[in-house]
Amino acid sequence: MFGPQWVERFVRTQIEEAIAVALEQAFLNGEGAAQDQPVGLTKDIQTNGGVVDKDASGTLTFADADTTIAELKDVLKGLSVREDGKEVKIDGKVVLVVNPRDSWDIQARYTYLTANGGFVTVLPYNVQIVTSEFVESNKLVAFVSDRYDAVRGGGLTVKKFNETLALEDAILYTAKTFAYGQPEDNNASRVYDLELSTANRQQTPSGGTTDGAAEA
Repeated sequence: MFGPQWVERFVRTQIEEAIAVALEQAFLNGEGAAQDQPVGLTKDIQTNGGVVDKDASGTLTFADADTTIAELKDVLKGLSVREDGKEVKIDGKVVLVVNPRDSWDIQARYTYLTANGGFVTVLPYNVQIVTSEFVESNKLVAFVSDRYDAVRGGGLTVKKFNETLALEDAILYTAKTFAYGQPEDNNASRVYDLELSTANRQQTPSGGTTDGAAEA
């Protein structure tokens, strides 16, 4: 059933997935060139070239509609200026990265049943929520998508060795890829604390209410 060709495809697929996971972690939490890693979105670059964890820029609660509008407004205002003080246009380019569990808490508060009988999830300002297991629980990373360079060059090279001297009684696979990640400046991304313990009742677009998630 599982012949040599299937096993080889399986091994290569596992290698590709492992590399993808490693890159995701590096682009979020990488420690910079000193550790042969990208500079992650959760890091600041110091004047001496060192990399340190970003301090939290504030706390987000998503407590109710008015609060969410005000909180996200401050997030976007903060990202709308470069580190040197020059303003930058970020409309439609802001991504919020959260832990998968926290993502459901946020989306549940803004998922509504419309008059047409369909559910929609709507957040203001056209921000995009993505999830990553490499973001700590109760943390949120906000960044401007075109102000962080995440580059992978040359694809993924997988080599196979079955010589006895490579690894006795086994086949050895090696993989190599090249990646680069660095923000334009320290203000390309910000880190926030999350406080999602209170889910208030929201007004739906169809005039009904929802308590955290939408009610039919």
